Amino acid sequence: MDYQRRLNRAQENMVTKNIGLMYLTYGPNLWYLAGMPRADIEFVEFGRHADHIWGAYIGIDGQVVLVAGGVRGSVFKRQSSKMPWVKMVRSIDDSENPDDVLAEIIGLFDPKDKGIVVDDRARAETVVALKRVLPHNLITTASDITAPLRVIKDQDEIATMTEAGRIADEVCAEALKFLEVGITEFDLAHHIYYQLGKRKVAYPAFSTAVIFSSPDRRRTQGNKVSTNDVKLQVGDSVSFDFGACFNGYCSNLGRTAFIGNPPPRYREAYDFMMHTHSANLAGLATGRVTAVQSESKAGRTAEGVIRDDDYVLSCFVHGIGVDHHELPFPDRDVESLLMPGMLLAVETSITDRAGYVCQLSDVVLVKEKGIEPLTNFHKNLSIID
Repeated sequence: MDYQRRLNRAQENMVTKNIGLMYLTYGPNLWYLAGMPRADIEFVEFGRHADHIWGAYIGIDGQVVLVAGGVRGSVFKRQSSKMPWVKMVRSIDDSENPDDVLAEIIGLFDPKDKGIVVDDRARAETVVALKRVLPHNLITTASDITAPLRVIKDQDEIATMTEAGRIADEVCAEALKFLEVGITEFDLAHHIYYQLGKRKVAYPAFSTAVIFSSPDRRRTQGNKVSTNDVKLQVGDSVSFDFGACFNGYCSNLGRTAFIGNPPPRYREAYDFMMHTHSANLAGLATGRVTAVQSESKAGRTAEGVIRDDDYVLSCFVHGIGVDHHELPFPDRDVESLLMPGMLLAVETSITDRAGYVCQLSDVVLVKEKGIEPLTNFHKNLSIID
C-alpha cells in the first residue's frame, strides 16, 4: 500500500478546504492513510489516562504525530519505526494534564484560524477538549477529507479484498459442513470465528449474524444476536452473514441453508430472493446508474412478484473496504455514479409470512464494463440432509 501517496492526497484536500489539522482515532481512517494497525472494529477499550486524546494528528505538511500512553505508546513507537511519515510518537505520563499535552501537540502544527477535522468516530470528550484548546476554530468531520480518497480502490486494495473474499468463500464451505441438528446459533457463529482465525484473520469485519428460523420459531432480520438457546432442528432455515477483516479490509458473505426437505412454499421464497439478488447485481453498471437506482431496479423487479404481503424483502447496496459500510451509500449519495474501482456489498434478504428468513450477501468490484464478483461461493440453496 502506498501510504505516503495517500497522505499527500489528504494533504492536498486539507489545503483546498482550508483545514489546518486532522485528528484520527486508531481506526480505519488511520489504517487507510498511514498504515497504523487498527484496533478491533467493535470492541474498543476506554478508561485509560488521557485516552480521549490518543490518536494521530496530521498537518498540512503530511506529517503524522501519534499520541498514546503507557504500554500502548511503546507499541506505537515500535510499529511506526519504519514509517517515515510518522514525525514522532508522544507518550503521555499519568501525571500529565491532558489539555496541556493537547495544546503542546496542536502547537506543533499551528493551525491558526484554519478548520479542524476530527474522525467521525471520535469521542465527544475529544471534541470538547479540542474546543477548550481551540475555541475559535471550526470543527468538522474527517470524512470530508478521507471519504473521497477511499471510494475508488487501487490495485493493492483490490488484491487484498479479493483475498478477503476468497477466505470468506472457504469459511462459508466450512460453516455448511458444521451444520447438524442440535447445534445453536452461538455454536455456528463461533465456528465461523474459529475458521476465520485458522486463516490468519485477526478479527471479523462485523459481528457474525446467524438466524435459525421456521414457522414454529419466528425470527426477524433485525434480530441478529446469535443465541445459545435456539437449537437447530429439522425443518429450519439457516441464514448466516459474516465477514473477514483481512489486512485491514473487510469482506461480506451471506448464504442460506435448509435442514431437511424444504417445503414448496420455502423454495418459492428462496427462488424469489435469488432472482431479486441477481437483478440487483445486473443493475450495477459503470457510469450509467447510481447505487440507489440499481437498488430500486431490484425493488421494481420484486414488486412484480410480491403479493398479499406474503414477503418482506430487503435490498441494500453499499460501499465496502476498510469499513464494512462506507461510501457510496444509496440513501446519502443518490447522485453519485458508480465508477470503476468501487467495491460494493450487495445484500438481499426475505422474510416470508410463514416465518422463514433467507439471505444472500456478496461483494463485487465495479469495472469498466459490468462487475466482477469477489465472493464466489454458489448462491443455490444448500440442503442439509
